[in-house]
Amino acid sequence: MPGEPQGVGDLWSPPDYFDEEQRDEWNRVVESATSGILTGTDRDIVSAYVVAVVEFARAVIEVRRDGQVVKAKNGAAVMNPFLGIVNKQASLIARFGSQLGFSPASRAQLGSSLGSSSGRSSARDATTIEQFLAERPN
Repeated sequence: MPGEPQGVGDLWSPPDYFDEEQRDEWNRVVESATSGILTGTDRDIVSAYVVAVVEFARAVIEVRRDGQVVKAKNGAAVMNPFLGIVNKQASLIARFGSQLGFSPASRAQLGSSLGSSSGRSSARDATTIEQFLAERPN
């Protein structure tokens, strides 16, 4: 919007401290973000979003493996501690994602189109379901 402060620079490679899963998520986020929204100024919040997404997934795997209720050392049934991580990361994903335009509501509020910066077709642009499925992001 005219008169609003603009970010500067481009988002290039992910931070050096990212592991492989985080780098993969970084690339997915940057490639699928709405065109013209993210800049180099957003590097830290994109990094925080990526970490939250990856840690969320890791915690979900632990909950799936062990269940929502686990046994404590004394044998008592307790909530799986990974559920707290799942819930916290989900909250961060929602908050950061909203700020970055990563939900339908936030994109509408930003007034941006639904197209991605990668130039891939959206469901609206695809002429066949086969074309859409072939061109959708993984």
